[in-house]
Formats: sequence, structure tokens, C-alpha cells
Amino acid sequence: MRALLLLLLLCSPARAGEDGDGYTVAEGDCDDTDPDVHPGADELCNGVDDDCDGDLPALESDFDGDGFLPCSGFECDDLRAEANPAAPELCNGLDDDCDGDVPASEADVDGDGWRACAGDCEDRFAEVHPFAAEGCDGFDSDCDGDLPPTELDGDQDGVAPCAGDCDDGAADVGPGQLEPCDGRDNDCDALIDEGCEAGDDDDSADDVEGCALRGCGVSIPRSAALPLLLLGFRRRRSPRIP
Repeated sequence: MRALLLLLLLCSPARAGEDGDGYTVAEGDCDDTDPDVHPGADELCNGVDDDCDGDLPALESDFDGDGFLPCSGFECDDLRAEANPAAPELCNGLDDDCDGDVPASEADVDGDGWRACAGDCEDRFAEVHPFAAEGCDGFDSDCDGDLPPTELDGDQDGVAPCAGDCDDGAADVGPGQLEPCDGRDNDCDALIDEGCEAGDDDDSADDVEGCALRGCGVSIPRSAALPLLLLGFRRRRSPRIP
């Protein structure tokens, strides 16, 4: 009879623990409702002190509260709740979805503070990005999808209107061009036919002397060019006789 009572005492819940894991609260079971939690148990990746040693490994802590633990191997940044395997990829240069890859469009190659995913239309040049000043360079510097007409070189003479081409429909008109007597401002200096004889408003052969001096669009034989130049020089040096 006494042996039976001893057996019943040894097998009672108080001895085996409420959860049947063989440990009671008095023996260090920190959760007597879970048979997987007791002294000597394996520590699992579950955010629980499974071995009841009073210490929860840092990898089991969900610091950002996003529901993912670093020990799972999927949480790549436990200090940002927006970074976890279920998160969408943002335009911030970070691996938000924890797939180990940052999209190329999130890089800021030129270091201007703008990413391709945020509207940088040319990430090789720091002066090109949204809200940048529009320069006279033929580029869409402010990335608004529109190139101002003044940056277009319509006549392909190498000079755009924004750089001083006063007639972008004529390739012989622009800064540095010769100024023949044709009634146009060919060199875009806001003066028309400067240096031409009064009343001569064309580029014809009757102005061979002026063309020899200024270089109009008239073909002059080499044999005649030097005498004409000397004649013009002497006329300009000699005082007029009434």
C-alpha cells in the first residue's frame, strides 16, 4: 500500500509539471503550459526563452516589430519595420524586401541626390536631374521630358539660338559668320551690313572692292584681290579733295 502511494506521488502533476515536460515551476520551468519550454530545452527561433535561462538571444528579438526575426535568415534589417521579406521595394537605395539585391534604378551614380527611380533621366551627369537649371547644351537638364526650342540647332551650323544664333533657319547666319552686303545680320551682332558702302545692300560683283576688304560671298580672282585691297587701303588713307 505504501509503495502504491509513493508511485502516485512521483507521477503526480506537481512532480511532472503541468505541461508534462518533467519540470515544475519550482524546478525552473519558466512556462509550465508549454512542454517545449523548460531548462535544458533547445533554443528555437521563436522569440521565446525556450531553455529558461533568463536570456533571449538578440537574433530572436524583433526590434522593429515587423513580425520577422533575424534568426529566421529573412530579416535583413531589424531596425527598420519597412525592411522585411514581405515589404515592397522602395526608391531609397536599400534592400527593402531582403532579397539580397538593390535594383539598379535605385543607385545614384552621379551623386546628385537623385535616383533614376525618382526621375533622374541621366544618372551619369550631376547637372542633369529634376528641377535642375536648364542649360544651353541640347540636354533635357531638368528631366521634364521637354527640350526648349532655343536649345535646338535647327540649321545644323553648330550654334543654337540660346548660344546667340539669331536666325536658326539659315546656316550662314550665326556668331562669327562673315557679314556680306545682303541686308541681313549675318554675324548676329545686331548690326546689318556694317562696313558696306552706302546704298550697296547686296553681295553682287559691283562691290568687288568691299568684298575684297571684308570677304563677301563673291568669287574674286587672286590676281585682282591684292590690287583691290591696296586700292581700298589707299582710298581710306588719302584725304578727300573737294
